[in-house]
Amino acid sequence: MSKFIANIVFFAAMFSAAGQEVTEAVVVGSVLDSTQSAIHGAAVELKHLATGSVIQVKTDERGTYRTPPLRIGEYTISVEAEGFKRFNQSGVVLDIGDVRKVDATLEVGQVSESVSVEAEAPLLQTSDSTVGTVITNSQIEDLPLNGRDYLQLAALSSGTIASGQGVST
Repeated sequence: MSKFIANIVFFAAMFSAAGQEVTEAVVVGSVLDSTQSAIHGAAVELKHLATGSVIQVKTDERGTYRTPPLRIGEYTISVEAEGFKRFNQSGVVLDIGDVRKVDATLEVGQVSESVSVEAEAPLLQTSDSTVGTVITNSQIEDLPLNGRDYLQLAALSSGTIASGQGVST
């Protein structure tokens, strides 16, 4: 009987840990006007460049928005509100587990006019306190791995030590 209970506990822990894996990203932000007042009901549209899929969300009464989990990749973001110029930002690249903050300041004008912003590299992830490292395909292909030991890739992340028994953080 105790072996049966031990197996149940083992499988429950395994499924619980698997449920905590993050394979997607989220975009959050706020939409304000030039006086820094929140814009309620602004339409935020995110287009995944590789697939062409489009996600649309609206801002709440505080002018903030949060997308559902998104597939990783490059996106363009546009924000529209009645009586304001359209805001466009391209080159927003999402990696696994990102919580990317993209704020928009809309200028008064016609929707036919638009303000475009080229993506800039985010210095800090201010909207999430987790720490993680994404190892790109080019890093995997270009780095010399002694004996093809994939655990050596863990040494690319700060605070990790790869050893014969696994990875220590």
